[in-house]
Amino acid sequence: LLNITGSYHKIRHTFATKAVGANMDLKVLSSILGHTNVAFTMDTYVHPLESQKQAAMQLTDNFYKFDYDTEEKDKTSENEEKESTGNNDTELSENKK
Repeated sequence: LLNITGSYHKIRHTFATKAVGANMDLKVLSSILGHTNVAFTMDTYVHPLESQKQAAMQLTDNFYKFDYDTEEKDKTSENEEKESTGNNDTELSENKK
């Protein structure tokens, strides 16, 4: 029925990883695998999938994009304020000459 090549042990690892990906309760998964400790199940049998790692890294894109956007908005606001009030550092330094 299953088209999985490899050992029985690999099938257990695959099952555990897929079960966590499907949001199976960790205590239930641990019990199904015959473990008494959820930490053992997670540390030994569950492995991050490449797609999960990529999705996690995409979340960090938002960290940097947000910081960049905020910084750019701050600079734009400062420049607009200087233009509207006439407080331009270049103008001030030229007037002192």
